[in-house]
Amino acid sequence: MTTTVKDIAKKANVSIATVSRVLNGDGSISHSTSRRVKEAAVSLKYKPIRRRRTRDESKPLKDCSVVLAMLGMDRSLEALPIIAMAVHGAESAISVAGGRMILANIPRLDEQYDSLKSNRIDGVIAKGAMIGDRIARSRPHLEACFGDAP
Repeated sequence: MTTTVKDIAKKANVSIATVSRVLNGDGSISHSTSRRVKEAAVSLKYKPIRRRRTRDESKPLKDCSVVLAMLGMDRSLEALPIIAMAVHGAESAISVAGGRMILANIPRLDEQYDSLKSNRIDGVIAKGAMIGDRIARSRPHLEACFGDAP
């Protein structure tokens, strides 16, 4: 039978929350309580069920650059609250995942944007105000801008 934190808590005469804090290295627990919990865990041969996440798993975009491309949108549209909130949300999510976001305003797809080529780009999120298949028809130009980014 598998030993649980509930079993350790019962043996050490503490709460489950205290066991969790001790096992996760929380320094706010007294030395004597921490020692009691650790001794109970050892005597019950406790092994965690879940493996703790490694840094790499918790930061799937570590050191990656993601372009948020605003396609065919007038620059004034970027100031709209809903657009600004969407950009902020994307930037926050990318940052939490360990990446960095590059905001690219591309109002005209028939122009070259060589500045994007100077950055290493690992992914592209495209937001466009274009209708129909204009974005699909612009794929060759977008590939020229972003290279072979996914």
